[in-house]
Amino acid sequence: MLATETSAYELDFHYYTVYLLLRARGYSAQVANDLAGFSQYVDDNGQTEPLYCSFETRARFHFAGSDAETATEQDLLEARIELTGAFALYTAGRSTGRFRVGAALHLLADTFSHAGFTAWLNRSINCREHSFRPCIGHADAIQSGHAPDYPYVEVAKAISAAESIYNTIPPGPETAKLPWTSLEPDLEAAFIQASRRSNAVLRAEAIQAVIRRLLNETVTYDKARFKHEQREFNAALGR
Repeated sequence: MLATETSAYELDFHYYTVYLLLRARGYSAQVANDLAGFSQYVDDNGQTEPLYCSFETRARFHFAGSDAETATEQDLLEARIELTGAFALYTAGRSTGRFRVGAALHLLADTFSHAGFTAWLNRSINCREHSFRPCIGHADAIQSGHAPDYPYVEVAKAISAAESIYNTIPPGPETAKLPWTSLEPDLEAAFIQASRRSNAVLRAEAIQAVIRRLLNETVTYDKARFKHEQREFNAALGR
């Protein structure tokens, strides 16, 4: 079934890990929730989700730099530039900035989880198991197409994604910041621990535990809160 096989890093990374990285870079809890929430909302929004959409939409929001004959590259420079530009809009006070930052955070993370795949139907690039599943995105990857969704499958890659996002996020206004060296061991342990969890919500608990331990905060993604701004989100992204 395609509906669960072409998505990207799930709630554990796109919201909870991104929230932690934003807090570590000096953004308030409110701002981190806002930006990380729109990062996750890319997968939850009907105009930007990666499943029932055109190849072009899938490439734009989930498989950066890919086309019919080209796979996404890990840590793609263009994705980092897009995130930097989105933060420039945000810090300049542009009303669209927060939506653009969320989408760019999502896209940069996906260059790691989707590296080596293209958004298009391409058997030579995307087929891995030669199953009945379509060779679109990573639908034919191992674990019934789910493997790229799970940070624990390739922990080193997930850590590299987190480090790239951490380094690309500009420093926020708060003075209390966490260095990457303080985050890396806890994130790595959480990603490894997540291999024992059965779904994205349960795997997210491992990252929530890191947030509680390092920041003494309890945070939960509220999809309804971000859906409330769906029209503005789509308009900001040209949808």
